[in-house]
Amino acid sequence: MIEALIVLAWLIKIFLISRIRFKKAEKELFEDTIGVIKIPFMDRLILSFSSPLLAALYASAAYTFIVASFTLIIAFQPYDFFILLLAVTLYAFGFSLVTYAWKKSKEIYLKIIHSQGEVYE
Repeated sequence: MIEALIVLAWLIKIFLISRIRFKKAEKELFEDTIGVIKIPFMDRLILSFSSPLLAALYASAAYTFIVASFTLIIAFQPYDFFILLLAVTLYAFGFSLVTYAWKKSKEIYLKIIHSQGEVYE
């Protein structure tokens, strides 16, 4: 039964990925690339830790990952599904914090560039 579910999930994944790839190719054909600014990775990383807001977001994400790690260890002492679900939720929340901080760093970087007048058009 489990093997059949795995095969079914695999077939659904292949079907969905092929559809997404075709739609993505069509979408890229008409996408406007004017105004897209590539930000160097190191500049974003340095800015991430120089901004107090972003540093606080990264610190809370690190704290969430630490709590999630301990929760994951506790979930298997004896096995408890609800504690395991809590650990997975904490990991997801931590990843969302990191993702939000990374996107926010791009906004802050663009504000700095616009305030300095270094936008090349």
